[in-house]
Amino acid sequence: WAGALFRVDVTLTLAGLDKWPRVLGLLHRYLGLVQSAGPQKWVFDELSAINAMSYRFQEEKEASEVVEELAAAMLPQFQLKTPEGGSEVLRGGLLYFEWAPEEVALVADSLIPGNCRVEILSAAFGRDGAAEEGSA
Repeated sequence: WAGALFRVDVTLTLAGLDKWPRVLGLLHRYLGLVQSAGPQKWVFDELSAINAMSYRFQEEKEASEVVEELAAAMLPQFQLKTPEGGSEVLRGGLLYFEWAPEEVALVADSLIPGNCRVEILSAAFGRDGAAEEGSA
């Protein structure tokens, strides 16, 4: 998972835009609650079921797009293997195979204010391309 991005999008009203530091603080407090609760198997089970359904009923893609995705999935750094050791190039990037609470905890523990990048984009800043960027 090294180098992975975790993204959260928050849509604010104009009044909320003025309070973005508070909203960001609340988000970090929530992430702290998630960390303190520890990995939850039921979350894994729900996401696994959702991804299995998405995989089963995915829309068709152009052949060239499928080939590109499969070629990237075969790169060694992705290590798409089943718990039994078999290769899972076709399904590996879409399905969850194994509950690994220690890996979940490792990722959750890295979700701290010092590791985040905050981008605030709004039409309220005008059309000159100027955007406010902050870090908490």
